Amino acid sequence: MVSTKFKSLILNRKLALVLTLVMASVLAMSIVAVLASYKAPIYVKEYVVKSLIDVKCGYNYVVSVRPSVTYSNRSVIKVGEPLYFRLLKEMNINLTCRLSSLKGISKVVGSYNVDLAMNSSAGWMHYIELGRGTVNSSLTKLNLKLNIGKLLDMIDRIDKEIGVRGVSVIMNLRPVIKYDVVTNNVKKHVLVTPVLSMLISYDKGVMSIDGLRYHKVLKDGEVIRHINNITLLGLPPIPVVKAREYSLIAALTSSSGLVLTLVRPSKKRRLGHKEISSKYSDLIIDGRLSEVGSKASIIDVSSIKDLANLAEALGRPILHSVVNRVSGVVIHRYYVTDGSVVYRYTLQPTTKEH
Repeated sequence: MVSTKFKSLILNRKLALVLTLVMASVLAMSIVAVLASYKAPIYVKEYVVKSLIDVKCGYNYVVSVRPSVTYSNRSVIKVGEPLYFRLLKEMNINLTCRLSSLKGISKVVGSYNVDLAMNSSAGWMHYIELGRGTVNSSLTKLNLKLNIGKLLDMIDRIDKEIGVRGVSVIMNLRPVIKYDVVTNNVKKHVLVTPVLSMLISYDKGVMSIDGLRYHKVLKDGEVIRHINNITLLGLPPIPVVKAREYSLIAALTSSSGLVLTLVRPSKKRRLGHKEISSKYSDLIIDGRLSEVGSKASIIDVSSIKDLANLAEALGRPILHSVVNRVSGVVIHRYYVTDGSVVYRYTLQPTTKEH
């Protein structure tokens, strides 16, 4: 229940205005907090990496060539020099793959196979298996040899067989390395496919190479759910569940306070003479009070109810008299006598009753 002191305070208009503004502000902030907290998820998901394996592969090659003015009669050329395929003899290719992990790698086993896939613009394809083997280390080195002269002869022979001359041939060197890697006590299957692509262009007379570098990162982990914290109105972060609870309490409390400041107690409606006569008909008699002596005490009471209570307590009737004024109004007076004490209730002024 609202205390009498608080009721008296809210009757003060200035204080009531201040309280209304404060409560309205708190309510507005509470509503914002409620909306924000209910919009935010209770939990957030985080991906936690348990193991991470980094794979890096690189190609290097050396090409033996026919004696020519183009290559200054050298017998060998290296990476970065133009490759005029009609002058190429044999290509020594070295592939190096290294596995690493921040968690450390305790064991590596696996296998590999390598083939050469030829795809001609004439529409034919041809595959050549180059080798297979096993690996047992995080560092893998493969040495491969391609006889470019024989491959060109094979291309020419296939073109003649199908009766179509292609303008280009793509030769893809395709190592497939399958690892079983143990890191952080977790076994992982790792597939590495570093393709080296060689494009022979007949109209340009050159062979271009692409895919000298290969990089792959493998992550393994799990999604962990955390309690989501939220910051409201500049306060320290708190769990969303608590934020919802606190903001709802604040909204309900401030709305109740706002209602109390806006809704003021209304004054009770004063009963008229007819209502008084009807309600207290068993106590009221009409008459006229004789002139009160000088020693008599007249006590005015504030309500007819109080006067009726006195009459019942004293076992006395309530005397009703009417005072007419020239102005046309009627004053009703009600008396209860107790010896030299007269209790009086005055109902004034009302228009003259008929």
